[in-house]
Amino acid sequence: MAGLLERERSHSALPTVPTVRTVPTLQHIGAIPPQGLKYRHEIKYRISEAQAEVLKQLLRPLLRPDSNADASGSYVVRSLYFDTPDDNAYFDKINGVLYRKKYRIRIYNGSAARIVLECKYKHNMMTAKVGAPLTLRQAHQLQHCEYDQLLRGTNSSPLVEMVRDMALANLRPAVIVEYVREAYVYDVFDTRITFDAQVRSGLWNPGLFDVAGVTVKAFDQVVLEVKFNECLPEPLALVLENAALSREAVSKMAQAQAMK
Repeated sequence: MAGLLERERSHSALPTVPTVRTVPTLQHIGAIPPQGLKYRHEIKYRISEAQAEVLKQLLRPLLRPDSNADASGSYVVRSLYFDTPDDNAYFDKINGVLYRKKYRIRIYNGSAARIVLECKYKHNMMTAKVGAPLTLRQAHQLQHCEYDQLLRGTNSSPLVEMVRDMALANLRPAVIVEYVREAYVYDVFDTRITFDAQVRSGLWNPGLFDVAGVTVKAFDQVVLEVKFNECLPEPLALVLENAALSREAVSKMAQAQAMK
């Protein structure tokens, strides 16, 4: 079948991490995921609200709602992204650096009940993530770049490794992004489809738990994300193929930073 399904199959091989680099800088080496971490395909589209509603109607019979959704079928995601004083993560994205990564603290529905520190690695349209839960105290320590205090108070291996990396890179809070997510899952190839609407930014306000701090609209459209392992399942590929969507290298973090 010509089209999206074949294009996804052609990208099904996971990227191989090179063992030799012409310019082995710490910035590039640090963006290579830990050994054994699995990459996933990630495709993004920017679509209108009308397109989003039609796609939801077509996809719902094939998918089941994400278990994190509330009675309305959605939930609010808020992320505090970190960057260097020179905005290296932002410019890596803008310049299309082959291997790159970004750190964020993420909460859900404005609650401190679940706080996660994540490092997201990116290679073309492939992604991998490492995450570790945070206490409210640890989240506040990261927001204030109190890396030494946090390291003295934890022995969690993933968390220690990420915090050390953040400290070495001199990362500091850069921008907050919040949106309403409607998510669906398909068990084959661990496929996940999300619709992110009402994307807003806090611009210069880095207060992750400041309820009124995220007020500036970052996108008028809905961000559609499709994530899967080996291959995009054919029933879903056919729906997206017929919608005639165009891939975009959409970054909610980069858009919010560009607005500052």
